[in-house]
Amino acid sequence: MWRLHKRVSGFTVAELLLALALTALLMTAVGFAMNSAGQSSKYNRTKAELVARARGVLDRMARDIRCAEATIVNEDGSAVNIMVVRQDDDGGTITTWRQYRRVGDQIIIYDDTHAIVLPPSVPEGIEGEVLTSDVTTFNIHTLIASTRSITETLSCRITSTCGPNAGNELTVPMEEGPYVLKLSQTQYDNLRDIGQMHECVDVDPRPSYEPDDDPDTYWLCLEDAQAPEVALPDGDWDFNDFMLKVTENGGQVEMEVHWGTAAYDRDVMGPDGELLYGDIGGTHTYTYVPYSVDADTVRIDLGLERDNAETSGSITATQRKAVF
Repeated sequence: MWRLHKRVSGFTVAELLLALALTALLMTAVGFAMNSAGQSSKYNRTKAELVARARGVLDRMARDIRCAEATIVNEDGSAVNIMVVRQDDDGGTITTWRQYRRVGDQIIIYDDTHAIVLPPSVPEGIEGEVLTSDVTTFNIHTLIASTRSITETLSCRITSTCGPNAGNELTVPMEEGPYVLKLSQTQYDNLRDIGQMHECVDVDPRPSYEPDDDPDTYWLCLEDAQAPEVALPDGDWDFNDFMLKVTENGGQVEMEVHWGTAAYDRDVMGPDGELLYGDIGGTHTYTYVPYSVDADTVRIDLGLERDNAETSGSITATQRKAVF
């Protein structure tokens, strides 16, 4: 008699191990693919953010430089000062020196409306604003340069020495304000001969500058050395005039200073903020080269990097020149 046996089907141990191994490999591959896709997405987002930020920084700096009346680049290319003149609501002008400077991995902006402070100096008492971080490259290169006249480089620092405003001071560019009078030597002599040249006080109406046969010699006169009220709110500026005779010769500039007397110290500051004259009275002659490099056209290189994503770019900007 034949005995029937029922055959039981299933997987062998070897088959199970092989299936588990294949499943593990498949899951690992899927995990790597998903992780790679996530990293790629994060990289692309970071890259796009850096590109947009770099473009915004370069465009903003280029816009400022193109509207500037002066652009001063630091010697190592790590900072640039931009002189921007705007009209106020009263029809006057407001001058701002805007400095872009790299500090570590940041670009910081300083806006200074009260004084000329050129690189490498940082404006004192002015809090900077971080424009961007993650900076790996920030260089400003002068492509086309010119020189600036003494009227554009000098400033006047005025300090109250008595009364309730003692100690208040302000530094203003010498070419700013309606109180600054520029005269050729011929104009100065004519006004003096008719008795209208006494510490600038009697010059009325105020004449416009008319160059003579020697345009390298001229006078700058600050009548009452006026300044915004932020300096001396209740100050009396009478008899606080001074005159500066300028003679330019082959890049050398001889300055002869004539002062008035009053309860104020007046200091003449050079293009880099150094003191050229203290309030010592009398007439003094000093030979000085006031010129600093004024960049008409610059190239700005900027690089940003974060989380292994990086971007870099350059932009060229040419300023519009203003003539005093």
